[in-house]
Amino acid sequence: MKIHKSTSLKNSIIQNWLIISILIIAAILRFWNYWGFSLSNDELSALNRTQFNSLKEMLWGGVWVDGHPAGVQIFLYYWVKVFGNSEAVIRFPFVLCGILSVFFAYKAASLWFSKGAGIFVAIVTGFLEFPLLYSNIARPYSPGLMFVMLQAWYWKKILTETEINTKQKILNSVIFCTSITGAIYTHYFAGLMSIIIGLTGLFYINKKNYIFYIFSYIIAVLLFLPHLPFTLNHLSIGGIEEWLTKPDKFWFFKHIFNFFNKDFVLLFFIIAISILAYIINPQTKKLNSLRIVALIWAILPFIIAYIYSYKVNSVLQDSVLLFSTPFLLFVAGSFFPEKINRTNSIILILTAIVVLTSTLIVKKHFKQKYFTDFKSVVQQTRIYEKQYNKKNICKIFNVNDPYYVMYYAGKDTSGTAKWIVENENDYMELGEIVRKSNTPFLMYSKLKPDNYIIHDIIRSKYPYLIEYNNFGGSSEIYLYSKKDLSSFAETAPQIVYGHGFEGNNRWKGELERVDTVSYSGALGLKIKPEDEYSVGWIAYVDTLPLNKGIKCIRVETYMLTDNAGSLQLVLSIDDIEGKSIRWSSSPAKYFIDTNKWSKIIHTFYANSSINWHNKIIKTYIWNPSKNKAYIDDFSISFY
Repeated sequence: MKIHKSTSLKNSIIQNWLIISILIIAAILRFWNYWGFSLSNDELSALNRTQFNSLKEMLWGGVWVDGHPAGVQIFLYYWVKVFGNSEAVIRFPFVLCGILSVFFAYKAASLWFSKGAGIFVAIVTGFLEFPLLYSNIARPYSPGLMFVMLQAWYWKKILTETEINTKQKILNSVIFCTSITGAIYTHYFAGLMSIIIGLTGLFYINKKNYIFYIFSYIIAVLLFLPHLPFTLNHLSIGGIEEWLTKPDKFWFFKHIFNFFNKDFVLLFFIIAISILAYIINPQTKKLNSLRIVALIWAILPFIIAYIYSYKVNSVLQDSVLLFSTPFLLFVAGSFFPEKINRTNSIILILTAIVVLTSTLIVKKHFKQKYFTDFKSVVQQTRIYEKQYNKKNICKIFNVNDPYYVMYYAGKDTSGTAKWIVENENDYMELGEIVRKSNTPFLMYSKLKPDNYIIHDIIRSKYPYLIEYNNFGGSSEIYLYSKKDLSSFAETAPQIVYGHGFEGNNRWKGELERVDTVSYSGALGLKIKPEDEYSVGWIAYVDTLPLNKGIKCIRVETYMLTDNAGSLQLVLSIDDIEGKSIRWSSSPAKYFIDTNKWSKIIHTFYANSSINWHNKIIKTYIWNPSKNKAYIDDFSISFY
């Protein structure tokens, strides 16, 4: 009997030591320089939407239009008013939620299966890159995961702990109800988990627990009713298909790969550890319906989101499954026993070492940049301003909202000519800004996905890229110059073909259309109103003296017209049978200064899917609006 007590005490000490160590390491990982990297686009968006004079204004101006439940936005609204809006301040509560989510996952898995299962789940959720990353940003993910794990813990408590006093039952119900309400007010996928969890519980309720279980959900629904109009509006807004593509049939497997650090070695290791635990712990092999429950909870949100993405709008991305995927770990950890002996302790410690090694050494988590780096772009801007003189730089930022730059730049944004470049009107305005700019330098900061025509428009007057910095994600900064200062060496083209419409190297049909109106030399090429297409440059790729594959093609020409209309500089890639493989163009109206010779540029970036064998390249002017124009000094460069 004494031996049994001694062994039990030893197991208890080992378990306590393991979970305390895990939580300390998880906390260190989450607090490590959590304020040091730039606020993400979504964080700055949320912070920008706290700048209302009242809660009512914030709800209608900041929540109604957003697409997320109001919980986190309301919290930030008051948090910022009390504590300020520095990175450290606004991320702090989310880091705490990330740590608590690890603890609640431990408690839930321990209650569902065993202390060994709880420790295993805490190790993997605590040390994996994916949940760690989303614990460090001020978005709904770490609070959502915290509420879902708390809900999983108390779901089991309410359904199984029936032989307790009424006071304790009420307390359990209050905590359970709070976790449900918190989840549905935090993120819609966390809310989806609450629905799935609630429906699952109907298979386990009995006359001893049904009152407290049903009562918890009724109160949570009543508490959510004021938010219903916002939710209905969010559903009417639809998905985010402007940038999120529909998932393919292998999406879930890719997600699992991403969840496990995009590391096949780690993924196979976790599977192997689970199998090993099953083999060495025969007492855990008995059938347990909760393994099926955990598997359903892990997979069903994906199935629902997958169907919704195809039938309605795309919503499926890795982050929204943060609330459900950890339940796969419940299944994997369920084969660890309640009492941790020496062998199981070694396995769990080895698991911790392998997951930490994958996150910190293989993935180099703290050296990666996962989001758009607004901070570094602003810092680099200040360096350029000092180096080249602020007054000499015209600045263009391509950002979703000027606030995202101003958060780091403050009120000093002098020299900024434009903040957003995303549609036809913006391209027209950018072209006018570039043509009228008198500064020797133009800086373009890309802080969102863009169209390369922006660079073509800039190059029409600032042809030399003298500085370039890439800060990861969609954060790049370009400094263009009117003069070649040779600070930044761009890749030289493999071949350049130029033509001034003079001499013996004639294009087919050129002699019938040459004219004495020219940009340089004696002749240019005339495009008559009746000409829908100009004569053009044509070449078989196989005959070009290229040293390597084609990555980029840049076409340039000067144009003179009194009305750009729908004139376009076209690049076409066809097969030998004349079927179009790629077709792209630059509208002349973005470049043209009426009745002045203006340079038009079109850049085409090739991708690996193009097989250049037996392909024909054509470039010409398309004139669907039947305008009169002249072109001269044509060139095409292959990179």
